[in-house]
Amino acid sequence: MTAQDEAKQLDSVTDRVTEEESTMDASAAKSKVLSLSSDVHTGKFMDSAAEEKSKSAKKALAAIEVSKEDIDVLVEELEISEDVADKALREVLFEGGGIVTDGAGEGASPSPLGEALRRLIRS
Repeated sequence: MTAQDEAKQLDSVTDRVTEEESTMDASAAKSKVLSLSSDVHTGKFMDSAAEEKSKSAKKALAAIEVSKEDIDVLVEELEISEDVADKALREVLFEGGGIVTDGAGEGASPSPLGEALRRLIRS
């Protein structure tokens, strides 16, 4: 077999592989498009009102101040990142959870730190 014949044979093999790869990519793309279109029809995407509500909630969460000491406690006790601890505390405070009432009677709520610990452990 000459070098020219070997080159032709190699080209034919690589051409076939390239065609198969492009066919697989096209079928994968088609399935993704079908999946996306079904998501649109079933309402899995947020509408503009839901997106606006989500943005305003994120802004409200960002405006809440949390104690660095509370974040450190969560990081130490649960071995989680500071970002996760910060987010958990902000969510508790945003939802009004963890507000301590006067007196530690039966109706007293846990502290924000305690509530964040409880939620993180349960998740």
